Amino acid sequence: MTFPEATARQPKRARVAFAVILFAFAIQMSVRHSDAEPYPGLFQPPFSQVPFHGGALWSMRPQVTIYFADGRHRTIPFKRVLPDSGLNADLLFKSAFYKEKFAANPRTVAWLRKSLAAHFPGQAAAKMVVEWQRLLYRESESWRPNRRTVRTVTVQLDQP
Repeated sequence: MTFPEATARQPKRARVAFAVILFAFAIQMSVRHSDAEPYPGLFQPPFSQVPFHGGALWSMRPQVTIYFADGRHRTIPFKRVLPDSGLNADLLFKSAFYKEKFAANPRTVAWLRKSLAAHFPGQAAAKMVVEWQRLLYRESESWRPNRRTVRTVTVQLDQP
């Protein structure tokens, strides 16, 4: 047995629920558009940065060499240049030292001088050279890395 009042209310509830969902979706779209979407959200990461294509895997890695005023040089791990911050070291280093204009920023250079002086006391660093290398690993070559320098960024440290 059906009650006429109950059947009349169900379509109204369905319409209201549908309208609420559409309104929430519109809000979600506007938040996504402003790049401020909280996690988790309706939209998950696209994983478009996965560098595996056709049996090959590649990555970009910096090789850091410090040249000193006395002519000596030393290659160090790039993470040694950065402070312990808990942030993603790869992204942090790339944002500061992938392009000359950011690496040559006077504030960056002053900070780098201070950081290198703490790491190498008594040695005056003249410049830091960052070679951005593309490492290519092919399945057909037993995953041996093939290195190729694609960008070199030099930070002069001996100029005030």
